[in-house]
Amino acid sequence: MKTLIIDENEQSLQNLASNFFATRASLALQQESTRRSTTNSERPSVMRDLCTQMAGLDFFSQAASESSGGIGLSRLASGLVAEAAGAELVNGAWMDQLLAVLMLDTSGNDVVAPFLTAEMLASVAFNNPLAQVQWDLDLGTVSGTLCGLNFGAEVDRFVVLAADAVLVIDPHADGVGSPKTSPGMDPLSYAVSVTLEHVQPEHVRFLSPGEHRMYMALSSSIAAAYSVGAASRCLDIAIAYVKEREQFGRAVGSFQAIKHRAANGAVDILHARSLIRSVLSDPLLEHASEARVLADQCYRSIAESALQMHGGVGFTMEVPIHLFLKSAQRMRGWPRPVEESFEDIKYRLGLQDSARGNSK
Repeated sequence: MKTLIIDENEQSLQNLASNFFATRASLALQQESTRRSTTNSERPSVMRDLCTQMAGLDFFSQAASESSGGIGLSRLASGLVAEAAGAELVNGAWMDQLLAVLMLDTSGNDVVAPFLTAEMLASVAFNNPLAQVQWDLDLGTVSGTLCGLNFGAEVDRFVVLAADAVLVIDPHADGVGSPKTSPGMDPLSYAVSVTLEHVQPEHVRFLSPGEHRMYMALSSSIAAAYSVGAASRCLDIAIAYVKEREQFGRAVGSFQAIKHRAANGAVDILHARSLIRSVLSDPLLEHASEARVLADQCYRSIAESALQMHGGVGFTMEVPIHLFLKSAQRMRGWPRPVEESFEDIKYRLGLQDSARGNSK
């Protein structure tokens, strides 16, 4: 694997994102939001103001080409923003917004501009390619069910990555059903499903099979970057805790078993981060499935270890460790279930007949 060098523009964007999230959407604020929502039974917010501020700092336009009114930075730059957001467990609609910009980049300035400025907030539906949105070619309408729409009851547009097209749908258009909240364990997020019945899309961009695979790979890689940023912060919190917590007259962190657990976590993060950044720097996004699987394993393993390193207090609202564990579980299903990435790897290794077929 080649040595990856982050250029000056990418490094500046990462520093800006880290400082911004730490100030405007810090982990402490996420923790407080969870307390309020738990106490008052409130649904988490789409964080529209935060997205507007991010747009003002070019966090979305950096992903778009100059011809579409963007800055035209690399995909790696988007991954670095995602890493910084993961460190503070920033949810809201921002990641869907970023991916909507990337998917609509070649659709023209009129289509992309409202998403660049966060005038319109998007939720992206990554529907299973084998369960395509059904077209009525005579009427030019679509029908089907959109699942996993993050903050879908509050956004301005649904952006659908179907098998053969990217669709922009107004949630208030004729034929769009009422959003139904899907069960979830992450208190910082929620998702809805929506039924479409002969809905006229606001915009359609048809895709080749290769383009669909590329957008799925890009989405998986950015999700992986978010996960590794969160895993790194989770491990930092756990290490800081065991340095101070004493047992039997010694800091817990001085015990060999704890040292090994922390060291293994640090190595896993280094490996995952290196692979994810290399994938995002590759125009073909090869090994995106491997990056997704590695990030998933790294995030869950570290979140579970951090919980054990904290002992019983890790389950309480006094520390944010439980939020990382719940976030890791949620990220297993976004943008698509991580099992699909396993299947893709098996297929490319010749271990099964098709990407969703039977193992040999």
